[in-house]
Amino acid sequence: MTDFSQVVNEEAAQTEGSTGGSFKKELAVAGVALFRLRDILELGTTMGVYLGNPKQKKPVKLTFELVHPRHAINKRLETDKDGEPSTGDFIRHQELTVTLNKSNSDKSAYMKLFNRMNYDGAVAVPKGKVPSFVAFAGKGFLGEVHHNKSADGTKTYVNLDKDGVYTIGAPKVPVVDALGAPSGEYNLVPVPELNGAQRVFLWETGVSDEVYTQMWDSIQIVGEKNDGTPFKNWIAEAILSEDNLALPGSRAQALFGSSVDEKALDADLAASLSVVPSAPVVEAAVEVAPTVDPLAALGL
Repeated sequence: MTDFSQVVNEEAAQTEGSTGGSFKKELAVAGVALFRLRDILELGTTMGVYLGNPKQKKPVKLTFELVHPRHAINKRLETDKDGEPSTGDFIRHQELTVTLNKSNSDKSAYMKLFNRMNYDGAVAVPKGKVPSFVAFAGKGFLGEVHHNKSADGTKTYVNLDKDGVYTIGAPKVPVVDALGAPSGEYNLVPVPELNGAQRVFLWETGVSDEVYTQMWDSIQIVGEKNDGTPFKNWIAEAILSEDNLALPGSRAQALFGSSVDEKALDADLAASLSVVPSAPVVEAAVEVAPTVDPLAALGL
């Protein structure tokens, strides 16, 4: 398997933008959370609106897998890997997706989140370049998930930020003395491994065609819905869509231009590319997997 965290993003441009939110999945439990960055998806260039004026944007979707036991859901397997009836279970973790506009402006949500995740300064940011989140692929973090209600109180939004400040950082907690005062030392928090496979697609990077194709393969969606219709390859379709202003003449077009039906891109996909506040999620019961809580000993 390709170690996507070693991929260097050599092509970048400056834009300004804001943050988006999560897919419509089960409502991720609010509160302290353990994260691993699973998906880094750069979708090219689209036309948006900034301060009421048309402006190009470079949408990037980041999906975090919430790997704390409180975010684990037990699912019953209907069949095993050979297609035979199965009585086994598998665990799927809840997710939180953030949509950003690629930028190196210190005021942009992109850089604010990047700086929070680059808590140890290990990833260099050359002047004038837009850093890539791929350096954090699979990396563990400790933070907090937030719930917000819509103005009319009918919808719930899941966010990684509170009042514009991202609540994610190093997986460690301060050690306090008997009176509760910080000692200056920290306890590291163990972060469980990813349950799902990484998906990475970086726009026009300097990697080889072989690695670029491996990225493309990682974003393919296979399988069928319960009604027998195939799952929609929305990521690939977004990249190869005529709405991607950077597609003509690109390496992605040359290598993968015939991989999907570009005309299949529908209104739902177009809406998903907009940089908007966090999308609402549907509340659902969560069955917590019986496992050891890595934060319990720390009182969290």
